[in-house]
Amino acid sequence: MAPTISLRSICSTAATMAACLHLISPASAGSLAEPIMAVEPTPINAAQVTLQTSGWTGAYIGGSLGYTLLDGSTNGANLFGGSLDGASYGAHAGYNHGFGKVVVGGELQYEATDVQEGSSFLELDSVARAKVRVGYDFGKFLPYATAGVASAKVSSSSFAGTDTGALIGLGVDYQVGQNLILGAEVIKNQFDNFEDSNVDLEATDAALRLSFRF
Repeated sequence: MAPTISLRSICSTAATMAACLHLISPASAGSLAEPIMAVEPTPINAAQVTLQTSGWTGAYIGGSLGYTLLDGSTNGANLFGGSLDGASYGAHAGYNHGFGKVVVGGELQYEATDVQEGSSFLELDSVARAKVRVGYDFGKFLPYATAGVASAKVSSSSFAGTDTGALIGLGVDYQVGQNLILGAEVIKNQFDNFEDSNVDLEATDAALRLSFRF
């Protein structure tokens, strides 16, 4: 005689299978089925990084002590029979701004000199300069090139006055501390036909500089 399957036994079997399926479902698997959240990397602002690489941005003031050579010529002939020389000393103020590793700045400078020649009583009293500087940031070192205009005041028995000319030069600055800068600079100043006297003057200045940045 074939076994009889009752409706009650079928329902009981179905309920047992449903309970087993519920136990092994993803919802009951705990952390194994929890989704993993991806962490987005924080974007880096390139402009902020660029500003942090240059420590030369800011204003500064300082003084200088140097040595000046003065050459003069008229109609191609040497005016002094050689170069005149003497000490120079002065003050400067400027501002630098870093664009990545390139540092651009402007500077005003005034120097008095002891350069003089006895026979003609010629004296190079002072040189005032307005300069543009372009350098490269090597951390504590800043080598740079400079160019601009210069105004020289000359006293002489034959001609005297103030005239303007061009200048070019090279220099290097070194950060001794957070605000103290030690530097060296060589500048060539050219004054053609000084005060319409048919005299060309060339002043070359080499100086040590000490600056305070703020």
